Amino acid sequence: MIICDEHIFIHVPKTGGKSVTEFLFKNEETLGEKLPLRRVLEPEEGYPEYAPENYCSHVPVKWINRYDIEHHFKTKFSIIRNPWDWYISYYFYSNVQDRQYWQQILDKDFIGGFNQWITRLLNDEYCCVGPSSYHDFALLRRVEQMQKHNIGFFTQMFLDYCLILDLDNIDASTLNADLLDSRLGVNKVCKLESLKNDLLNIFKHDNITLHNEDIPHIQKTERPYPFNFLKSRYDFYEDKTKNLIYEKDKLIVEKYGYQF
Repeated sequence: MIICDEHIFIHVPKTGGKSVTEFLFKNEETLGEKLPLRRVLEPEEGYPEYAPENYCSHVPVKWINRYDIEHHFKTKFSIIRNPWDWYISYYFYSNVQDRQYWQQILDKDFIGGFNQWITRLLNDEYCCVGPSSYHDFALLRRVEQMQKHNIGFFTQMFLDYCLILDLDNIDASTLNADLLDSRLGVNKVCKLESLKNDLLNIFKHDNITLHNEDIPHIQKTERPYPFNFLKSRYDFYEDKTKNLIYEKDKLIVEKYGYQF
């Protein structure tokens, strides 16, 4: 989360947030950057060049009023992206094939199958696996909420950061487009696919002239083969997993007009 004088950026993981963060810090003189609400004891590698050393990016919008009521009246925005692309990005960024949590249920020799991971993830097979350490608790909470609401990992992640309500406190039968419209804590959702246009329009609408309109492409880690060489999402998905993501992430797919 980045707090400006009149705007707040909510960073949903794997949606280009580090690029936006550097863009905001480069325009600090105009926007009046402030430190995010939550700090970390030690800086992590890969944060944008202009971020403070104690910067921590991922803070849900529902935390805002815990700190200062004035933030309630600011323009809050986040980024969304094509769900099928998001799963590919998360798979390689998180090194799923090497993470102990996933390996509790998956055969490591077979985890190279991206489609196997998607199938088991979205069919709730990870809900039966207890966390191996404290650091896995957040992931376990996510998969339990996915099971409760019959939603995909991407939908859970987006709602967890951008709804003003906790998913644990929402009845599964009421999680629909109407609830999303009434309880979404951000005023504007930018698409990664049209990020520059969507982002600059937020500030143009508020009559803010930026000194630097360049939005850099920040990639924390080099993508391994085959990500660097396969041409598009069409090279990754089998029909079964392509359709499964539509089924589980339908709320996001239809609301924001995404197609495979």
